[in-house]
Amino acid sequence: MMIEQFLNNFYDCLHFSQTEAFPAERFASLFAEHAVLIEHQPHGFQTLSAAEFIASMNAYQAEMIGTFHERQTNFQVSEEAGVLIVDSDYEKQINDQHFTGTNHMILTEIQGQLKIISIVF
Repeated sequence: MMIEQFLNNFYDCLHFSQTEAFPAERFASLFAEHAVLIEHQPHGFQTLSAAEFIASMNAYQAEMIGTFHERQTNFQVSEEAGVLIVDSDYEKQINDQHFTGTNHMILTEIQGQLKIISIVF
């Protein structure tokens, strides 16, 4: 199934260490040109472009000690008017800290390839 491979590619990008750079180019290729990433924070939401998110991950990677690893644990997909709505549950490990959550993605096919047009995380 195309969506399973896409999600595998997405989560493969979310595993790196202090000595292994964040795979920015591969990650960027998963997003539509004007994609919006919306980060849920304690004080509200922060909206980022894919390039801004990648810059923040590169800065974070330069400061981190150890590893960052996020893996999918489950997902649900629905389709509405040619758009895929994906709720992807994950486990994330940053050094010795563990977190769980859900990435909410909206994807569409652009020139024969799935692309994220928005994600709330």
